Amino acid sequence: MMNQAHHLMNLRKIEEALENKKLVIWAAWGRLVEKRPYLKDCLKDIYSLSRNHNVKWVCIGEKSIKGHPHHPLYLRSDAPLQDFHMESYIQFNKK
Repeated sequence: MMNQAHHLMNLRKIEEALENKKLVIWAAWGRLVEKRPYLKDCLKDIYSLSRNHNVKWVCIGEKSIKGHPHHPLYLRSDAPLQDFHMESYIQFNKK
């Protein structure tokens, strides 16, 4: 279950970090997003914030079969950095 107060505080902090900067966000949540349904809503909110700023999304290595960016624990140390198309990911995972 999502703690709404913490979620809103996190979004405010993320918004502050995004202000006036060109940032790269590393997508690396793995399949945990399937086990905790509230995480999809959190990701959608973070993506919405990022759309108002000059943000580039990346992941390391290939994505999972379902398109999730792998968690760092499951990545090879020589896996390449690549663009992560967050808008496509959000659209695909609307469920």
